[in-house]
Amino acid sequence: MSWLCRLAIICWNRISHSVGNTNVSTDSAKWQKNLAALLGEEERVRTASMEAIVQSVALNDHLSLMHEVFDVLVAHTRGHRHASEDELAIQLLGIRMANTLAASLKLGLSGYYQTALHVARDVLELTNLLDYFLDHPEVIEAWRKSAQRERSRDFGPAAIRKALDERDGLSNRKREHIYKVFSEYAAHASPAGARMIAPEGRAKMGPFFDAKLLDAFLSEIALRYGFAALVFALHLDDVSEPVQHAKLDYMTKLQVWRDKYLPKVAA
Repeated sequence: MSWLCRLAIICWNRISHSVGNTNVSTDSAKWQKNLAALLGEEERVRTASMEAIVQSVALNDHLSLMHEVFDVLVAHTRGHRHASEDELAIQLLGIRMANTLAASLKLGLSGYYQTALHVARDVLELTNLLDYFLDHPEVIEAWRKSAQRERSRDFGPAAIRKALDERDGLSNRKREHIYKVFSEYAAHASPAGARMIAPEGRAKMGPFFDAKLLDAFLSEIALRYGFAALVFALHLDDVSEPVQHAKLDYMTKLQVWRDKYLPKVAA
């Protein structure tokens, strides 16, 4: 191959590499610009949400309770060393609860109300499972070690709801109804769910601020996570004095919130 051919190949490779980098750079600039715009709009909605919360006693109380939920979850997970594998399993459920609450709050305050409630639906299953384990701590090990098929049969959401309803003497299947409402409006693709993204009859893509949806969202997660954190904390009895103090302090503040709001927000 002549030196002229070699030179031509080298030049072509350099040109091709340069064009390729230019395309990558251009594409990168586009998605960075679009992502920055999206994040900017989310921040604008979050700011509007925080302003609305500050101006509302009820919304401030709901968000303050979520702060207390985080405190009691942290105290009983990071602040307590597990004494057994069963206790560790309960703590991991508490960590999951904290993570879903954080994600739900981030989405809801940023204007993704439907998706926020979709994430929050997880707490319904967590609460029921933890509630069942309070009555039957002896089965936690079986739950931990069971295969997927056996776990679904014995500890699946429907099975746990049925067991709790029988324990409480409930025939109205209220737990199932609440789960179906979350599914219908937030988790599943349904005509009813369209209301969550079209509060005024016109669908909105991306984050948006809506005072009524913000109110409904914060009321709902305060109710669901408030009770869930209590059920979780009741699992851990042999704890240090600071953790026990955190538990009692949370129970007091939860009772104050319940006395003030539960008749208004209970589903």
